[in-house]
Amino acid sequence: MGTARRIFTVLFFSMALSIFCFGNFMPAFGAEPPQTLDMKEIKNDDGIKGLTVNFFVKGKPEDVWKWIGGIEHLGKLFPAVKKVVKVKDIDANTILWNYTLETALGTKVFNVKRAIDEKNFSVKWKRTDGDMDYYGGSWKLMASEKYPGWVDCTYSNFVNAGWYIPYFKVISTSRENAQSMVPSLRKMVAGK
Repeated sequence: MGTARRIFTVLFFSMALSIFCFGNFMPAFGAEPPQTLDMKEIKNDDGIKGLTVNFFVKGKPEDVWKWIGGIEHLGKLFPAVKKVVKVKDIDANTILWNYTLETALGTKVFNVKRAIDEKNFSVKWKRTDGDMDYYGGSWKLMASEKYPGWVDCTYSNFVNAGWYIPYFKVISTSRENAQSMVPSLRKMVAGK
């Protein structure tokens, strides 16, 4: 009877320990979101095809916002951005900027109206004139409910470079830019 009792005790404590571990520690290990990029081709309200990218960054929305809310870091996130110059204030939350991009098609210069909603951690921009037929997009940041301590980021980009540039070239460039931008942003937020 003593051996059976010891086996039963060991099995009981083993089972209790495994329930405790899986019940309490596993959610902490499983709380990290996927580090992949969820990219989708969509059309915006203007009927322009583009790319929406969803991804997660460790931190708080304010931590990410300081890197994407202004224009100071655009060149670090998107190496094609060579120069951004303020043209004028349109209103308290909207500024007209002049962008200079170095692309595979050469240097592109155009004006962009950039509207910021700092309270809701969102930015929207749209080309007003200059090179390119269309250039617009947005950022939206939210604290993740599913993954505490992480920010759910949505970046959208819509470009029409003109009839002479095929859509597949534009979208492949947008994908490449997103794939290099996300790791850069994660490193910037982490202080690396």
